[in-house]
Amino acid sequence: MPAWKLSGVREVLAAAILDPEPYVVVAVPRPLEASLRLAVAGLHQPWFLEVEEGVVRLTVRAGEWALVASRFPGAATAGPYRLLSFPAPAPAAGTPESPAPGPAEGHGSARDLARRLQQQGVAVRLLTSFFRDHLLLPAEALSVLAADDAGIPRAGGEGAGGEP
Repeated sequence: MPAWKLSGVREVLAAAILDPEPYVVVAVPRPLEASLRLAVAGLHQPWFLEVEEGVVRLTVRAGEWALVASRFPGAATAGPYRLLSFPAPAPAAGTPESPAPGPAEGHGSARDLARRLQQQGVAVRLLTSFFRDHLLLPAEALSVLAADDAGIPRAGGEGAGGEP
């Protein structure tokens, strides 16, 4: 892992919550989309489903995927990844004539951190939802960030400590 030069990372990570479980990204052939949706309907949240041409990508806890993986023998699985969740920025006021600006994109946002990590060569995915933004990072990348910026809160309120 390279030494990163990221200013303000500690402040951004202080607002993040680390899911304690590892995640995987699973690619399932598009014709199996309906079966996949049924299979994951009962899984723990959060999970993300992205439909692309020819493939459906599922981001889910590794342990949850293990419960349904046997139904999809042709699926390609990548990981492990770690999920950092960020509180959504407070919405700015707007009117129909002058709508509120979009999600925060400046210094200190999940989007900004994702951009800065990508500039340093870290493969990171920004996953957005209604109430939170999430970053999906390779597990080893999070280990480096945690070493430099200890104290990333885990889901449930515990500190991250040394090993994610």
